[in-house]
Amino acid sequence: MRLDRYGWAGIFAGIVFAVTGAAAAPPRNLLYQLQGLNIAQVAASSYSLVVTDYSRDGTAAGEWTKAEIEQLRDGGKRTVLAYLSIGEAEDYRYYWQSSWRKQRPAWLGPANPDWPGNYKVRYWDPAWQSLLFGSDGAYLDRILAQGFDGIYLDIVDAYEYWGTDGKSQRPTAAADMVTLVQALAGYGRQRHPGFLVYPQNGAGLGTIDPDYVQAVDGIGAEDTWTLGNRPQSRRHADQVTAWLDRFRDAGKTVVAIDYPTRRKLRDAFYSRAEARGYVPLTPPRSLDRYVEVAGHPPAGGPEVALTAPADGAVAVPDQIPEFSWTASGEAVDYRLVFTGTESYRQLRVLPADKPGLTETGFTPTPAQWRGLVTLAGQNGWHDLIWWVTARDAAGNLRSSRARRLHGYHTGISTTVFWVGEEAGSANGSIANLDSAWDECWMESYGGIDSPDARNGYLPAGFTPLENPFYIALPYNDLAGDGVRKDSAPSLVPWASSVPLGDGQSILKNRWVEIVHGGQTCYGQWEDVGPFGENDARYVFGAAQPRSRRNHRAGLDVSPALRDCLGLADGITPTAWRFVEAGNVPSGPWNQIVTTGGTRLGAPICP
Repeated sequence: MRLDRYGWAGIFAGIVFAVTGAAAAPPRNLLYQLQGLNIAQVAASSYSLVVTDYSRDGTAAGEWTKAEIEQLRDGGKRTVLAYLSIGEAEDYRYYWQSSWRKQRPAWLGPANPDWPGNYKVRYWDPAWQSLLFGSDGAYLDRILAQGFDGIYLDIVDAYEYWGTDGKSQRPTAAADMVTLVQALAGYGRQRHPGFLVYPQNGAGLGTIDPDYVQAVDGIGAEDTWTLGNRPQSRRHADQVTAWLDRFRDAGKTVVAIDYPTRRKLRDAFYSRAEARGYVPLTPPRSLDRYVEVAGHPPAGGPEVALTAPADGAVAVPDQIPEFSWTASGEAVDYRLVFTGTESYRQLRVLPADKPGLTETGFTPTPAQWRGLVTLAGQNGWHDLIWWVTARDAAGNLRSSRARRLHGYHTGISTTVFWVGEEAGSANGSIANLDSAWDECWMESYGGIDSPDARNGYLPAGFTPLENPFYIALPYNDLAGDGVRKDSAPSLVPWASSVPLGDGQSILKNRWVEIVHGGQTCYGQWEDVGPFGENDARYVFGAAQPRSRRNHRAGLDVSPALRDCLGLADGITPTAWRFVEAGNVPSGPWNQIVTTGGTRLGAPICP
């Protein structure tokens, strides 16, 4: 077959294979060793997933034989992936030609100053892709012939270098990488059904193209919580874990690889990763020796599972819950771990000092519970996240999967507003003909949403074009000129998992759950107020509303929500929290769903 200008990637990226990976049990542990691998040692270990080089020394002469790979696989008891760099060329590989240093092929980019012998590549170039797969003696074809279960792709994040935010200005750099990974997956599975593909890093590609998540079987991520022995920033950890969770929630294996050398940092890393359902490892960054991490052997520590409170239960500030769990007989003590940060970056451990708990239940003291409730104000969702770490007599640790307790903003003075409301003393002389995000709000809605002339939950006389269940909160992520506030991405809890389009609010259309008098209803965030647009400490934190007007009013609701909740006209206290769209149950609030984006800049209203 002749390569066209799109190369093999253009051919195989469009092929869809029903089988995306082998039907094997998810791996419980990982060995990541590229050099100095002793096959007999690994074959005798409890490791279930092994990532190694296709060659014992990186050269063609040192390629593993099919028999050696089969010994490593142990009849399929162990999954073995071959490391394959697709975003950089390496001058010690069989394909390298010494003449390239003087007469560089068009696809060869500059040297990587951090890794001598490595060179950036224009990975979308058909000539580079032909070295990777589809030609005589190509890299992937060698790996397939050796009998590996799959490939572990490195330098997938090269799109960050070539893209518009990096050293180049190739707008399609991210899409080009998605195409290449999909093509490698299609090519491998066509020849070996069930062939596994794990990219390393570049998890943000899953937000660019949802098909990318489905095209791979797992993903690896380095330096998620630590950079060596230094903590990563909260923004970095929040963003990367949100991206990785997309893969986990799609049923893909997530392997987390950080490189701390201090025992305390390693233990915290394993605890976080296991609580999220990731497969953790802290190898030496050189990846050149076999390791069994102290306290975290491949055979694992004692099993532990949470029993109460249930995942998603409501946390009430004045009601202290009892936390309970079950564990295997090997466990000798336990610690509860709590966090209010979405990435689990900041942890609070109880008991804080030694020894640990010896019973499988714990009730916090009133002072401890007040501190834990405060933690929930750190993530914008008002959720308290918790799990248990068990220790056996040998000092081996294992953590349960995490659960969430949902918290609410409680006792919030709530007022009624509506689309088309005229300015007056009751609303601070602010008209609602337009909204903070739609200068044609009344036209977009379809008319005036009169609070008096009603037809059930709808306005009388017309069916609205947008959701009649809407709310306003006193924070705007956009400044008056429509440009996103610099602080918004660090304040909004879902900012790391949604596209940050120019001039588009990342708050508009988000869902909230509101509770009053035993009644629960849902609405979408469509405007800013009451009486403020920068009260982030209240909207995304644990503070009370900043404004002192109308008894510190902190929530505006539409007439439909007023009627759904049974609110009286005037000011009524309610409780509310943010919820994801997928967690909103069916009801009158999602018969019409608002999906329109931000419309500012003096548009011509219909």
